[in-house]
Amino acid sequence: MFGEPVFFASQHVRSGTAQLFSEFVATFGLLSVIWGCARLRSSAVPFAVGAYITAAYWFTASTSFANPVVTLARAASDTFAGIRPIDAPGFIVAQLVGAAAATALFRWLVPRSQRTPRRWWLNIHQRKECMPDKKRVLILCTGNSARSQMAEGLLRHDAGDRFEVFSAGTRLSRVRPEAIAVMRELGVDISSHRSKSVDEFADQKFDYVLTVCDNAKESCPIFPGQAIRIHQSFEDPAELQGSNEERLALFRRIRDELRTYLFHFPRT
Repeated sequence: MFGEPVFFASQHVRSGTAQLFSEFVATFGLLSVIWGCARLRSSAVPFAVGAYITAAYWFTASTSFANPVVTLARAASDTFAGIRPIDAPGFIVAQLVGAAAATALFRWLVPRSQRTPRRWWLNIHQRKECMPDKKRVLILCTGNSARSQMAEGLLRHDAGDRFEVFSAGTRLSRVRPEAIAVMRELGVDISSHRSKSVDEFADQKFDYVLTVCDNAKESCPIFPGQAIRIHQSFEDPAELQGSNEERLALFRRIRDELRTYLFHFPRT
């Protein structure tokens, strides 16, 4: 594109402590963005990475190579973006150290994998005495086909030792295959779930009733006891008329939004 040879060794000098420290910072920041973003909304990782690399190009002295492969590639072209081959090994070592440091930090901050995020309610040993019994939670939406089914699976998977979780709908439907597919991506199996009517739970007591759509909030019956009602409406992914990939993308987004919402439950 620039009329230059495909491969020719760079002459751009990038050496010294400041440059190596800059690469450590660039790579540590990149891995931190990936680890942090993947915890709650993995679909946003590509956009976050792009934004970070763009910013790091300007705020780091090394222009943020942050990748051994990129370093080798830029050593093979003699341009302003290049690096002398003799300087490349130091950059690669700094990148590996930065990546290891970010990984170690997030293993300490989040000892579980991104599929099983550490939640404040999972510390059983500290909270067992003050809350020895599981709280009963009912999650409602219109058809009990997508939003409430995913929320049930997420809360049971992430905090089943703290909560007894159920879901239902104001109108019977079926569990959407897209919901099953995107939950399986997180290691959560809801394929055995069925759509249930809220009438099945009419005489049962619950500690919390979560409504995840406006229609369910308006139609929610009265349950025995002092159930705390919490409402947050989410877009219905089952209504989207599009390609399979478009539907799956929306189901993933709603799944991630539900997980973020449930992260704050029951402090909402």
